[in-house]
Amino acid sequence: MGILNGPRVNFWGGIQINVCTANNSDAVNNLNLLDVATSTVSSAYTDQQIIDLMRTDPGSWNYYGDHLVNFVGAKVSSEGPAGAVTEAGDLAGEPVYLLGSIDPVTKQGPFFGPVMVDLDPTSSQTTQIFVGGLLIGPQAAPKLLIRGDAVCSSQSLGLRLMQGEPDAPGSSAANGTFQVTFPMASVVSYDKSSATIAALVNDPKATGLVLRFSMFEMAPFLTTPELRAAYGSNQNPSNPSSGRVIGTLGPRYAGEPDTCPPGRLLNNAFGGATGYAIFDNDRSLLSIDAVSMMIKQAFRADRKDFTGPIGANIDYGPIAIATGTPPVPTGISFDAQPADYYKFGGIVDVAVKTTEQATAIATQPLTLTGTNGATSVTVTEHALRIYSNARNIYIDDAAGGQVQIDCVVSYCGGPLTAETTFTIASSSPDGLPDPQFLTFPASVTAPAGANTVSFAVSDNGGATYGFQCLTIGGDDANYFVNFRKYLKTGFGIEPGSTVTWQQVYDNVLRFHYVVFPAMSLRIPLNDMGTVMATGGQFLARISPAYRDTTLYMPITRSISASQTALLEAFLNGTPWQPMA
Repeated sequence: MGILNGPRVNFWGGIQINVCTANNSDAVNNLNLLDVATSTVSSAYTDQQIIDLMRTDPGSWNYYGDHLVNFVGAKVSSEGPAGAVTEAGDLAGEPVYLLGSIDPVTKQGPFFGPVMVDLDPTSSQTTQIFVGGLLIGPQAAPKLLIRGDAVCSSQSLGLRLMQGEPDAPGSSAANGTFQVTFPMASVVSYDKSSATIAALVNDPKATGLVLRFSMFEMAPFLTTPELRAAYGSNQNPSNPSSGRVIGTLGPRYAGEPDTCPPGRLLNNAFGGATGYAIFDNDRSLLSIDAVSMMIKQAFRADRKDFTGPIGANIDYGPIAIATGTPPVPTGISFDAQPADYYKFGGIVDVAVKTTEQATAIATQPLTLTGTNGATSVTVTEHALRIYSNARNIYIDDAAGGQVQIDCVVSYCGGPLTAETTFTIASSSPDGLPDPQFLTFPASVTAPAGANTVSFAVSDNGGATYGFQCLTIGGDDANYFVNFRKYLKTGFGIEPGSTVTWQQVYDNVLRFHYVVFPAMSLRIPLNDMGTVMATGGQFLARISPAYRDTTLYMPITRSISASQTALLEAFLNGTPWQPMA
């Protein structure tokens, strides 16, 4: 797997996620004010009453967020081929940036920046980051410049800290890993004198470059008392979630996933923390991506210091490798580098010295254990694994309302050793009612020797809508794919009639005006004159050309095709025709 056994560039630093949190629930201050699934607002309250409630709701800790994602002080810390990564390369200290999109129509930019978007804002599973490229080095003389629109979705969700930040959401103790792949054609320029960059770009086996980064120790930059004081003095600050990021750039080889970390799945008994491993038999090298697998004791002492050196992981002493069930020691152990793991992307390369060790590691489940005084760790492999590029799907965007879910399946990193059936079950993320708008098989079976399996999912054509999750499982393997379906409606407006401002405001713009005030800093969505004067911008940004970019409006992709049609009819002055 390229990111684990090819050349790699590692970096670490800070990260800020400026998501608006006002749409995390239908309820605000225990009042049902919103319908997130339809992007509408209760008519029982005025706009100002809803805004006032948003500002006092403890859950809305970043009401004024604009959804931007920024690496802060992230710099290259090591580079080189697997087994020979060094801190002394020519890239050391070079800044690393995620980029926003080039405007797909004007070809200008990049503008704005990467944006975080939850397919289902009430769920912690459905997070995506839309990006427009990657830059390593200064803008004037890039070491590597990539421009291309792509989406990365959260993976490796689990606890990362024994203790989170008390004055923060529970996610402060968690880890989220994101992965995005850029095709080689998206490389605009690179420094040919940089050995590692040149090795990445010119790798004959590589079909693209894959960026994997993990974020953790995330907490609102302002404490709750600081935020309340700011609101009390009529200030409206954004309050981005601020924390740590550790990342790796490597090659993407044929057959590898774009958005999901490849390799064998390792599970820490604490809180579902996960890691990945690949055994390169040709080089007798076991590479373990442990960045989200090993645990820290506690949140950083100073929540505002999110760019300095990352504190040490718990030191479990030497980590011994065993194989099989029950586990049999291999005689191999390694140092997980708890003090400076982050400088190496959290990836450890372990030499395998004998044929017997290599055979056992290649064919049997792994168990990693370490004990250091009163602390101990046990990490076990999920020998059967299933995963996919599919994570968050807007079913309305799919041709004919149908998608094929292509999954990678493996046993101990290789093909399946026996015929295996994977069940497929439906739910709604975080316990919401299951809208059941999908048609899908109850199971799918892969034959022995297979390393892929596929199945079709389609919109069943019913009137239900909302958020649905499919979980694919077999033995100890599981994966989930999230779906959103928008409400299709005529809003009770007479076909052929002229759409009024009140109709378009109540059914389209009002939700975004009260829920995303950062948007109204640019265009006040409650002002008809301004909306009409900027109608050309509206019509462009809600068009399909912008859909897969960081520039789409609204950023949250919370406007349905029916709502888009209503807005277009108003701005164009055309008679209303509900969608068929």
